[in-house]
This record gives sequence, structure tokens and C-alpha cells, in this order.
Amino acid sequence: MDSIGAVRENQTQRIRRCYAQLTLFVSALFAASSVIAAPAADLWEHWAQHDERNPASIDHQPWQHFLNQFVHSTVDDRHNLDYAAVSPRDHQSLKDYLSALQSVKVTQLRRSEQLAYWVNLYNAQLASVILDAYPVDSVQDIDLSGLFSNGPWDAVLLEIEGEPITLNDIHHRILRPIWRDPMIHYALSCGAIGCPNLAQEAYTANNSRGLMSEAAFEFINHPRGIAFREDGTVSISSLYHWYAEDFSEGEPLFDHLRQYALPSLARRLQSIDHSDAEHFDWQLNDHSRTP
Repeated sequence: MDSIGAVRENQTQRIRRCYAQLTLFVSALFAASSVIAAPAADLWEHWAQHDERNPASIDHQPWQHFLNQFVHSTVDDRHNLDYAAVSPRDHQSLKDYLSALQSVKVTQLRRSEQLAYWVNLYNAQLASVILDAYPVDSVQDIDLSGLFSNGPWDAVLLEIEGEPITLNDIHHRILRPIWRDPMIHYALSCGAIGCPNLAQEAYTANNSRGLMSEAAFEFINHPRGIAFREDGTVSISSLYHWYAEDFSEGEPLFDHLRQYALPSLARRLQSIDHSDAEHFDWQLNDHSRTP
């Protein structure tokens, strides 16, 4: 290679290195921004339709069967999913359930039936996505929507009533703006240790309120929700910062936390009205890796 060719080769290598470093920087910046901010609640008008006269109910028994088999409690009261134990046949049964849900005319259901539908659909679809990618250390490592993806949230995974739907659509364009209830955040499991527990019961029109209250109790009384540091200051889950707008619509956040706290925790929170830090663990809620 002549001297000019060598110079050009060195320049090309430097450009490639700079581009690689820039790509890593932008990716890290994007990941950081996605952690500190959540999408706004933005109503998708189509899904606001409902019919309170319709007595129909959706069969969620296949999801219940899956939960019975593969969701287990840990010694510290977390619910983890045993992804490694799910056989291809079990996974196909889960996919069949998801296919059946996509054939439902959701806008013709009662509100209470719709809530159970969307919560079960979200949790079951995310479990299926993780199983497709498994083994994986974190749901954030699953790249389904291209450059700068930080998890499967914006990938089109479903088609319902002819509309392509993502997990973020269900969370931020349907559940949050229609129900306007912060308890929704306890119903959805994001596949991470830091999330509220994946319920061991399928949601139904009749049990949704009870299951969300139970999930709030389990989360708030666990270090995932509230943790006290060695200096006595309090750290709360990043969930409460990401969705501060939702939790501030009703009672003040710490009133909400005290409402579901055990007496000993409620006493410690009695004179506290703000947090000093936040925390969240994005490791996969994988039962086979539970210590």
C-alpha cells in the first residue's frame, strides 16, 4: 500500500471509530432519557368506546393455567416467572390465547371487562415476548423496533379491530387515559424485578380492584417500593417518579403510600412527605435465577 493509501486507510479507521463512539453515546443518552421519563398519557379515542349493556365476558382461563404453572413466589415475597420451565408447547398455548384475544371486539365490552382484557393482554404478551428472546438478562435488552430501541415497548406486536398495537399503546394510550387511576401501574408487570408483582390470578371484571389493591400492598411494603438508606433517608421506586402526574391527581403520594403500608412502615412514613432518592432494578424477573 502506498503512503496516500495508508493515510486514507487510517482516516477511514478513525471515522469508523468516531462513528461507533457516537452511536454508543447516543444509545446511552437515549436509554438514560427513557429511564427518567415515561410517555405521556395520550388518549386513543377509538378505544374509549364501550357498551355497559353487553353481559359478555372473556375467557382468561388459558392465562390462568399459565400463571398457575410458571409464576412462583420467592422467600422475599416477589412473584417471578420460571421462563426456563416453559416448554415450546406451553409457549404455543400462550400464543394461542393471545391470538384469541386479538379476535375480540373490545369496544363492545363493558368497562370492567375491558380493564381485565387489557391488563391480561399486556402481561401475557410481554411474557411471550420475553420467552421468544430468552435467555436474556433484562427486558430492556430485547430489541424489536430498531435503532435506539430500549425494550419491546414500541414494537407493533398485536392487531385488534384492524389496529396495530404496541405495549406502550396499551399502557399509555388506553389504560392510563381512559381509567385515570394510578392503581393501573400496580396491575402491569414489566418483566423486571423492580416492577410490581405479576399477579398469580388472571384479571376479571370482578376481581380487578382487589388484585390491584393486593399488588399495591405487596409493592409498597417491599424494598422495591420503599427503602430506607443507612442515613435514615427514604428512597422510593422510580415508578412513582415516572408517573408522578398520575399519582398526584388524587391524594398526595405519601398519603397513598401510608394507606397501603403495614403499621410499622406507616409510622416511619408519618412525618415524611417527599423522597430523597429513587431506585429501580431492571433485571429480569426470572425464577430460575432466584437465589
